[in-house]
Amino acid sequence: MAGGDSQEDEGDLRIFFPFTWTASIENFKFCPNSFRYRGLILHTYPPSQIYKYHPLERTFCHINVDHPLCFLISFLISLILSKLLKIIIMGVLTYETEYASVIPPARLYNALVLDADNLIPKIAPQAVKTVEILEGDGGVGTIKKVSFGEGSEYSYVKHKVEGIDKDNFVYSYNLIEGDAISDKIEKISYEIKLVASGSGSIIKNISHYHTKGDVEIKEEHVKAGKERAHGLFKLIENHLLLEIITMGVFTYETEYASIIPPARLYNALVLDVDNLIPKIAPQAIKTAEILEGDGGVGTIKKISFGEGSEYSFVKHKVDGIDKDNFVYSYSLIEGDAISETIKKISYEIKLVASGNGSIIKNISHYHTK
Repeated sequence: MAGGDSQEDEGDLRIFFPFTWTASIENFKFCPNSFRYRGLILHTYPPSQIYKYHPLERTFCHINVDHPLCFLISFLISLILSKLLKIIIMGVLTYETEYASVIPPARLYNALVLDADNLIPKIAPQAVKTVEILEGDGGVGTIKKVSFGEGSEYSYVKHKVEGIDKDNFVYSYNLIEGDAISDKIEKISYEIKLVASGSGSIIKNISHYHTKGDVEIKEEHVKAGKERAHGLFKLIENHLLLEIITMGVFTYETEYASIIPPARLYNALVLDVDNLIPKIAPQAIKTAEILEGDGGVGTIKKISFGEGSEYSFVKHKVDGIDKDNFVYSYSLIEGDAISETIKKISYEIKLVASGNGSIIKNISHYHTK
């Protein structure tokens, strides 16, 4: 350096190679400022070939552009990094999936993890015939043998429990043996995490495929595994839903966003709905007539459906009107749109301001007989 420490020579080349190893080509990245230079730009890895993540380590290389070994050094760096990327691709592939469920995390975790060995063979014997513990007490380190049912193309797998976190609804395990595992795969690691979402859950599943040597995992193989897992999950969810409904009351919550502000939307959805909907959607609702009351709390209305509906009518009773807070509640008490196993369905609609628009929050309670 000439003229002081604060100035860099125009011929100097400073290259930063920050990277992190995360067992997945999808999680491999050079940060946007990977190449810091003076006098020369190395186009070793263009952005289109770089994968996503954040830098955790930095290796600093300081060379001089005019040095005869400059290009040789840059070539060797490129070669080393390409070999590293190849090793990453060969070693572990990671896939992530998410499912939404109306079942809350605690109840779903009990079914998917804590009681799964008993529950699944009962509700899906065609998928899983038996689950037996070969080693351990059910905790971390336990090895289980899962024998598949007649509906499966496979015979069995063995899996080892790696982690159980009941408080945070996390479960991890490895598939270590069985004909459901390709001979090109050493093991498959799974981590399941349940996160609360409204009155339900989001199921986050991360799968790590550990391969043997230079092996390519076919996308259709992974996709087939995902579909089988999702199918089994839906069976469990439906079983839990049936349990909840037969217990007396099943509650379901939904939210929608609208660009219409609450006051205007409340007027359309609640205060003027009996006149508005038959005009704009006659194929859905033909008429709305008051049978008892003046439109306030206690009023009973008959809704006659249009030709576009498979039902004829319902009667609904107004349970609450709060114009100041944009809340409306009512119950469906009669009609062919209500199943014979349902006593009534109660609804509460609440509009909340969100920017210039609204969030429509709807809570439904199904009261069974």
